[in-house]
Amino acid sequence: MLLALLVYESFKTFFSLSVREIINSLQATGRVQNLGATIGLIFLAFLVAFGARLLGERVIAQVGAKLLNYLRMTMFKQLQRLSQSYFARTPIGDITARFSSDLAMMERGLTLQLRDSMLDGMEIILNVPVLFYLDWRLGLLAMLSIVLLTFVLG
Repeated sequence: MLLALLVYESFKTFFSLSVREIINSLQATGRVQNLGATIGLIFLAFLVAFGARLLGERVIAQVGAKLLNYLRMTMFKQLQRLSQSYFARTPIGDITARFSSDLAMMERGLTLQLRDSMLDGMEIILNVPVLFYLDWRLGLLAMLSIVLLTFVLG
């Protein structure tokens, strides 16, 4: 899963650098060197990245389904252990809500939020070195921004 998401994030960086090279070539010479090959390479990389993203999403969905199934089974086993008096004083809608909306929120939080956090972290790890490569001042600004945001949000 991590490798698939890393391939996807790498494509986004590769695409940005490719567009930069096309624009630089156009500005320098008035035409783009090897435009067909460059566009073909970008398209091929897009297909690989798209496939990797689909694979990553599939793995995340499978993990989420297994997690949700485990939580449901655990909750069901706990319900089996509860006394009759619990069921007499607890509305059935409360119990049903725990199984439907509460578990769905937990699944969303554990799968989608985890995926988004991993993608954001990979994006930072991949792009900060690129910024240093392009201009060391951009890299320093990015690092400073990350540190400041960490302290402000953390």
